[in-house]
Amino acid sequence: MLNRFDQIKNRVKSANRRKRVMIWDADDSGWLRVLRKYQDDGLAEVTLLGNKNKIMKSAGDAGVELDDFELRNTSSIEDSIAHIKEALADKRLDILVRGTVGIKDSLKALFARDTGFRVGKTVVSALSCHYVEDIERMLIVTDPVVIPAPDLVRKIAIIGNAVSFAGHLEDEQPKVALLAAVEAVYPVMPHTLEAAAIAKMNDRGQIKGCLVDGPLSMDCAVIESAARSKGVKGDVGGKANILVAPNIETAYGMYKAFSLFVGAPTGIVVVGGIIPVCMASRSDSEETKENSLLLAMS
Repeated sequence: MLNRFDQIKNRVKSANRRKRVMIWDADDSGWLRVLRKYQDDGLAEVTLLGNKNKIMKSAGDAGVELDDFELRNTSSIEDSIAHIKEALADKRLDILVRGTVGIKDSLKALFARDTGFRVGKTVVSALSCHYVEDIERMLIVTDPVVIPAPDLVRKIAIIGNAVSFAGHLEDEQPKVALLAAVEAVYPVMPHTLEAAAIAKMNDRGQIKGCLVDGPLSMDCAVIESAARSKGVKGDVGGKANILVAPNIETAYGMYKAFSLFVGAPTGIVVVGGIIPVCMASRSDSEETKENSLLLAMS
């Protein structure tokens, strides 16, 4: 598996393919610096959407030249989504980047059926990736952005999205942990019931391409000594690299905690649509924004 972002970057560079990238509301200095670098390196062909005056000011603040960027002056969400819709229909877009447009507004417009982003009834979800040096592996957390309270059916779908994404990182059999506060099944804790049911479905071959266990607490999911001390057996306990949170609050909190307090290199993308979407927060570091782009390019 590609465990570190530098490994992902090396593979992206070796592929030597220029990706067509569009950034929605591009008046974000950090994103402009990242996209400038990737266009200069021949890895991206960038289109900027948004208020031209704001974009030019942000570019000036960032010291970024925009001469060879395509800049489309848009005045509203409806105006921007029309450009995105056209690019998707014409198959002229590989990656969408969320700039300063809000998450709620961007997802609502993007998920509209006539936009062309969603593929049939496929569930779209988000995942954040974090390289944790202490355990020397990449952890994939889902879903920190899109699905607020996934039920059993949606949890199965977001596992599928995460497993498919892990495949792009060369992990042929990822280990999936369904997180809860405890390692036992308690009827008064519905998440533990769902976790146990999904794990049994994996045992019986109904969920393929991965190993699944749950419910597992966070420590038992990722730290082998903790799993042993609590009597957790199996191939997933202590070794998980996909962590399925019970709700968006937990997943988003993990995403921010890994990034801000653990200092783990982080990236975040939306998957399951016709193209990946970089969903880094406006307050995220430039490194997180670059890592998000690398994940979308992988």
